[in-house]
Amino acid sequence: MDEFLEHVHDPGWLIEQWPRIGVELENEAEDVLPALVESLDDPEWRRRTLAAQFLLRVARLRPEKVEDRAAVARASDILTEELRAADVDRCLWACLLLTEGAAPARAKPRLRRLMDHPDDRVRVCAAAALSTIDAGSATLIQTLRRALRDERPEIVLVAAKVFARLGVHSAEPVEELAGALANENDECVYPILLALAELGPQAHVALDAVRDFLSDRTRSLALRGRAARTIGCITRDSDDGLGVLSRALSSDAWEVVVGAIEGLVETGRATAQIVERIEGLLSSEHEEVQIAAALALGRLGPRAATSVPALVSRLKDRVSPGLGTALARTLGGIGPAAAPALLDIIRRHDVQAIPIASAAFAQMGSKGATALAEALKTETDEWGRAAFVALVRELGSEAGEAVPVLATILAETEDEELAATVLAAIDATGRAAMQAVPALVAWVGKGSDELAFAARRVLRNLGPEATQAVEEALADIPADERERLEGFLPQADDGLDRLFAKFDGVNDTLLWNFVYVADILIEHERAGRKPVGTKRMAEMLPERREQGAIPANFAAAERTLGLNIKKLQGLLRFRVQDNIPGRAGHLTPEARALLVEVKAYLRAKAQRQRRVNRID
Repeated sequence: MDEFLEHVHDPGWLIEQWPRIGVELENEAEDVLPALVESLDDPEWRRRTLAAQFLLRVARLRPEKVEDRAAVARASDILTEELRAADVDRCLWACLLLTEGAAPARAKPRLRRLMDHPDDRVRVCAAAALSTIDAGSATLIQTLRRALRDERPEIVLVAAKVFARLGVHSAEPVEELAGALANENDECVYPILLALAELGPQAHVALDAVRDFLSDRTRSLALRGRAARTIGCITRDSDDGLGVLSRALSSDAWEVVVGAIEGLVETGRATAQIVERIEGLLSSEHEEVQIAAALALGRLGPRAATSVPALVSRLKDRVSPGLGTALARTLGGIGPAAAPALLDIIRRHDVQAIPIASAAFAQMGSKGATALAEALKTETDEWGRAAFVALVRELGSEAGEAVPVLATILAETEDEELAATVLAAIDATGRAAMQAVPALVAWVGKGSDELAFAARRVLRNLGPEATQAVEEALADIPADERERLEGFLPQADDGLDRLFAKFDGVNDTLLWNFVYVADILIEHERAGRKPVGTKRMAEMLPERREQGAIPANFAAAERTLGLNIKKLQGLLRFRVQDNIPGRAGHLTPEARALLVEVKAYLRAKAQRQRRVNRID
């Protein structure tokens, strides 16, 4: 935290990193909050106010993480007091911090007074800060509209960002933004184009002005390229921008061509003819255009399936790391339609292109793993087969959906070399390997000593949770092949005894609370959805109970869910969430391992109780 707060003396870094910083602080709130609260007493006013702003941000966006309401009130007081500073720089700093979040309600009177400040910078920044909680003032809107015509880029940027965030309810603000494009200072025009792009179709009345800007050869090429992209944003879901953007693809300036490519994708109306033209730009003499074309085709996804041959042919020549990454992302984004061509690259032993093909399969995730597994069924080339399995192994847990196919191959093959590679791939999928238990058990019984050992290792890695599945699979194994499994089940029972010793002193409610929270976090992570807070988790209880995911008698309130997790962390000395920057709601490796043990323990405990009940 101390290192982070030192960046108050480097505004450029703060501006560049601001969005990522905010996300990371929200994600790691539980660990960061104590340091933020402590920093409210920092003697340096910039550091103190920056800490206050981020504490308020976390409290607003992740309220379930912030229990210290007194600290939140203090942070609000600190920023509000800075608005009263006689020093203009301190006042400006506080206004700008509030612009990036939401000003406290109690700051509203002071911000209104600052809109009459003699320094026009303070007036604009105060209006921007006030707009986060009250944008209904005519004076506020007028102040920001005048700022759009300012000659100072930083003032234009503040005003443009406010209009982009608020949206527009009439044509006047958009016309004001469009008029500001006439500013001869390029640094003032850039934020205007960004704001119009952010407004999207709301800024449609500015189309003619942006189109004229694109055609103005006196303006910088970089800005004309940005204007082309902006046209695509404000004509989204319509054909109004297709003509001018299609013509811009023929520009002799690569900056304009790149902007036109991005703009055409933004419209969402790329026709087959447009896709073909973008595909042709993969052979442009400018690498920037090649990368933009590749990324554009990737954003089109399966619609760009017809471009796979052109994309793959581009791999015949040596490509730069930047273009290679773009091609991998694009082929992966197109999905399974690109798989046959990528598999051919691997079969050809094309050492130069194989890393890109591998990255493309990784981009596809589970769909890529399934395509690789299907190819394994018929692949006869030893090298190709090993390469396909190696790629599945690289995907790890992402390859879970491929396990049934791998299990079928394992069950049907008599080829021990193939079986060895498939076993390694199944093992790499983690818990998903549970789907292959019958095939694994079969190879323990019939395989060579080496393969039997490998199959046993996969089963052991699954832990006690696999015991029941192994017992069921044993029923189908010939008696003369079962002896190799002796020792596995007793050791599984020993594992259960270990679990009973570990968890017997822990209240079942705490364990079910952990299972409930962890399962939801994992489900949202796998689906790529944003994590939910304890409030939403509490609301989901009836539905989860009905699905049988938790016992019928399990109940917990929003506050109880969080408190029970803290209690369990204290009892078992582990951490639930990780500290990887930029990620939220992900379980730590130790929490994931513990979840498997807890589920096995609860299941075994229920089974033992059922046996006791039958005896009774």
